[in-house]
Amino acid sequence: MSRSVFSVLCCALLALCPARGEEPGFYPAWSEYTPQQIAVQVDRAMERGRSLVRGVCRLAPGAMRFDNVFGTLDCAAAEVFNTTWPIIMLRDVRRSPELDAAWEKAVPRLTLQREMRSSEPLRRVVGSTAQRLLTAGTLSPMQAYYVRSVLRDFALNTTAPDVKTRPGEPGIAAVEQELGRLTREFARRVAAEKAALRLTLPDAACLAGMPAAWVQSRCRGGQPVLSVADVPEVLARCTVRDTRRMVWQRRAQLCRSGGAGDTTSLVPRILELRQRKAELLGLAHYADYVGANTMLGSGKAAAAFVEAELERLRPAFEAEVRELLQCASREQGRAVQRLEPWDVPFYRRKLQEASLDGLSSAAFSPYLELESLRQRMFSFFAGLYNLRIEELPTACPQQGMPCPAGKVEVWAPAVRLFRVSDAATGAHLGSFYWDAYRRPDKSPQPRTYLIKVGEPATNLRPHGPHLAVISLAFPPPQGQPPLPPSSALIVFHEFGHALHYMFADAPARSRMGVGLAPDFVELPSLLHELWFCHADCIRYCARHPEDGSPMPPRMVQAMQRLLRESAIDAVQQLALAKLDLAMHMDPQRFAGGRFDAAAAAVLAGTTLPLTEPEPCPVFSGLHCMGAYGASYYSYPHGRYLARLVFSRLEQMGACSRAAAAEYRRCLLAPSACLPPGEMLRDFLQRTRRKD
Repeated sequence: MSRSVFSVLCCALLALCPARGEEPGFYPAWSEYTPQQIAVQVDRAMERGRSLVRGVCRLAPGAMRFDNVFGTLDCAAAEVFNTTWPIIMLRDVRRSPELDAAWEKAVPRLTLQREMRSSEPLRRVVGSTAQRLLTAGTLSPMQAYYVRSVLRDFALNTTAPDVKTRPGEPGIAAVEQELGRLTREFARRVAAEKAALRLTLPDAACLAGMPAAWVQSRCRGGQPVLSVADVPEVLARCTVRDTRRMVWQRRAQLCRSGGAGDTTSLVPRILELRQRKAELLGLAHYADYVGANTMLGSGKAAAAFVEAELERLRPAFEAEVRELLQCASREQGRAVQRLEPWDVPFYRRKLQEASLDGLSSAAFSPYLELESLRQRMFSFFAGLYNLRIEELPTACPQQGMPCPAGKVEVWAPAVRLFRVSDAATGAHLGSFYWDAYRRPDKSPQPRTYLIKVGEPATNLRPHGPHLAVISLAFPPPQGQPPLPPSSALIVFHEFGHALHYMFADAPARSRMGVGLAPDFVELPSLLHELWFCHADCIRYCARHPEDGSPMPPRMVQAMQRLLRESAIDAVQQLALAKLDLAMHMDPQRFAGGRFDAAAAAVLAGTTLPLTEPEPCPVFSGLHCMGAYGASYYSYPHGRYLARLVFSRLEQMGACSRAAAAEYRRCLLAPSACLPPGEMLRDFLQRTRRKD
């Protein structure tokens, strides 16, 4: 039987099988997520998880199988994940001090993973079952990889036997608890500082060069009031140097002004605790702890990758710096050897627009109205992946009021909900909330959350639906101009994450959309950026909202140049990755008030020639002190992988269903249940055969 006939038969059989729909309670009742209920929900999830683990520990040796050992542990982890991540997400999109306080009290109760790793009876059951299953060779490749992943997780997160602690010295559990508390406090201070940033200017004339409607929307009593979200646009477009300088200096003080939001004392302590955690686990440093679960495998390998990329980009970086200095010299009428830091975005924009064949960057915006772009983007990828994306009716009831019949509850009136189905089989892959607009109680950081994972597939039914949230922070649509191209790129980036979650199809819920290698997780989102930069995608998605006409060919080519990543941007990202690795491979170098000097030494050769240094981004950025600590290189490595994958897709026809189907099957569906390097090789080999 040919592969194509077999595929048709499989699709027909799946179509006859009952699809997993939205079970009661699939969509959370957000009004019930009160501060009082958070602890209750967490405690219930923990008890359900513990009950499942106790059941595994009581199994008789002859009764131990993949499903009732590893499948049950996976269910225990999913119980906690599906309870906690809606809360974590809600804290970002509907902030309140009461919610934060309730979460802070609940977090210390989330100890299931540590309890599982430290349970000797469970370790014996897991070890003996794994040995028998792997020896028998009856597991699928994904099941075998999941079993090995559990063993690796237990081994990696258990105190090394030869590590001795002094009496009274905190063990691994205490270190992790304090580390969690400090990283949450760091995130809280950064968020509070950014939310509180307000810069009031004397009058609208201080914002010369900015669009009139933009200025008017920010005026309060005739005076413009700027927030942290306005800073990039002002630095790039405002023609008043004094305004740019004030804005830059105010942003430079974020989290370093000595007030309640200062993070300078937290960073060294977090680095110290991360180093101590690595030592207790028998590792040289935290970068190796994180690196053990990455494609590159270690801190040393990651550092080598970063250095190689910096060296590759050096000629292009130096050429762009020369262009920048020449632009500044022309503007100022004198030879400029060093740039004022508040002038850099302004001159970079001028150079960028000079390359646009007489167009201004604002000329693209009418074709990038957010709602029109969303509709076309959904349609483009629905066609590419053979999906149906349908909007569901929603309502935002007031506290204590029921949600109207036939509608799904959301946490804010402007939030929308979309259901994603496989067009061939009708299977409900998942749903995602679309929260596009800025609110006072919402984080300004664009982010996509996986908040619920569905049950694994069986021989008769596809996997259960997943649930995600795309959170953006664009101004409300009333009277606001369309998006600049850089913001449109963010929309595609976040949608790439959401579709990755929808496609996850693995034999374990704890490996579907979560547990991904940090330097692989950004591949889908960065690939969506490359798709948006492709001429066919621009022509399809960038339409004039009044008559639906596509962007003219001349503008398409200019926008491709506008969106192309510059060497300066690439080097700045690599420089932060280099600093992140240095902090986590040798934290002592940054201790004792030596942070700025140590950082400057690490970054030598990667910075622009400035009259005064840019503030270190570590103190006001969430990546290095948060989930991407010791793995910020994930972004440049993700770009490297995305370029590799997209070049193969282009060879097959970048907008063809055949190319997208191979990408989905090889790189998206397995999620974290196959080694990413193996998935990549499989994709390259399969697509090579189709050349």
